[in-house]
Parts: sequence; structure tokens; C-alpha cells
Amino acid sequence: MENKIENLEIKYVEENMEKRLYEKYITIYKSGKTELTLKLDTHMVNSSNLEKLLVKGLKMAENISSVWASSDFHDKQTLQKLIFSEGILYNKQHDTVQTLRINSLFSKLRNCKGFQRKRKVAT
Repeated sequence: MENKIENLEIKYVEENMEKRLYEKYITIYKSGKTELTLKLDTHMVNSSNLEKLLVKGLKMAENISSVWASSDFHDKQTLQKLIFSEGILYNKQHDTVQTLRINSLFSKLRNCKGFQRKRKVAT
């Protein structure tokens, strides 16, 4: 919308656009710009709230096993859907589980040094 306004101003000044047409279109473009700005403002997330949400999510992810252990059935289902959004498949014959997709946050975190389990080295 900024480009349209700028181009209109250039046409008005440099190409001697009629004042009536300029005023008509400048009003339309500025109104459109205001409307877009309002739409953007309603969809913007407050950055301080986003930061708090990320910190809370990371703390939960760091202690995911204790969060799971202390959760009731409903909370465990919610947590499971958060981590494995496409569900978990169970193969009864082989007694195995398979996940189709892991939430990208958790899949990235499992590769971080601080989130890896300490494995005992066999001696």
C-alpha cells in the first residue's frame, strides 16, 4: 500500500495528475493502509508474552518426564497431543509404538546437549 501511495504522489507531482483523481485515490489507499494496519495489530503477539510463553515451554520441556509423571490422565493426553500432534501408533503383534511426527520444538530440543540423556558407558 505504501508503494501505491508513493506512486500516486509521484504521478500527481511529476505527471500533473488531476487533483480530483489524486484526492479520490489517496483517500482509498490511505483507508486501505489503515485497514491493513488494524488487521496486523490484532494478529500481533505481544513480544513480552511470547517470551514468557517460550520460557515456560522450555522449562516444561527440560523436565518433560517429571511433568508426565505428575500429570493426570487428561493432562497426559494434552501433553501427548502437543508432542506427537499426528498421534502415536501401537503395533500389538510386535508390542512397538511408532510416531509419525514430533512437534518441531521437541524434535529440535532432543538434539541439544542440555536435553540429551546421560548414557552409561558399558565397561
